[in-house]
Amino acid sequence: MVYKYIKSPMSGTIIDYEDDIQLHKVDETKWEKYWNEMVNEHHYLRFESSIGGRIKYIITLGERIVGAISFCSAMYHLAPRDSYMGWDSETRLAMLPHLINNNRFLILPMVNIQNLASRVLSMSLHRVQEDWEKQYEIRPYMVETFVDKQYSGTCYKASNWSCLGMTKGYGKIGKEYVYHGRKKDLYVYIIDRQFAKRFKPDIGRINIYNEREELSAMINGTPMWYPSLLKELGITDNPAQKIVEKFTDHLMRYIPFLGRSE
Repeated sequence: MVYKYIKSPMSGTIIDYEDDIQLHKVDETKWEKYWNEMVNEHHYLRFESSIGGRIKYIITLGERIVGAISFCSAMYHLAPRDSYMGWDSETRLAMLPHLINNNRFLILPMVNIQNLASRVLSMSLHRVQEDWEKQYEIRPYMVETFVDKQYSGTCYKASNWSCLGMTKGYGKIGKEYVYHGRKKDLYVYIIDRQFAKRFKPDIGRINIYNEREELSAMINGTPMWYPSLLKELGITDNPAQKIVEKFTDHLMRYIPFLGRSE
């Protein structure tokens, strides 16, 4: 099939168009280079090669190209996501291959068709679940994505994705996490019902996680001792953080009862 890239504007609503919306998988085809160039030109994050699994689609309305979307392997560790699922590190590692990330989503700037983005999102989740399993022999259970604060995330909200709050503004460069200050909203969508029944995701767990983070920060806030004291005592392994974690765990038991008259 020949895809047409036309710069004339498109507007209205999706019901105004009789042509079908289609997703064309372009990985390792002659069209992958075009996907890269289109995203590099029009997406605010531009194009960058990803490590691990990835699947790219060109989006067409009839024969006309209207955007691009892609998925890659999920982030190794996301505190709000992991709290939302309520799993420990061992369970997270076991489930991680079944999580994927919607790392790029682009509707071309000359295309302003109401409900197009949410329709594409819905279609892409069904399609990527099949394509990912076929390509990597692993069935995705949940999708995550990050939305920059300059955007509203309307299409994700309209498609019933769950917002788990903001990231802390760190990005991974190599093996290190570097603070870049660009906080983003984290959205997730569970595409496997049995997965949801097994783990019973709950937004309330994230609130508990946030309370624990605040409490730990308070304990760490004003150090009342000097690290050099450990050296004088012959202690080579700094136990301070472990003590803070254990003390925080202890105090968290009482958080639900604060402010109760009894």
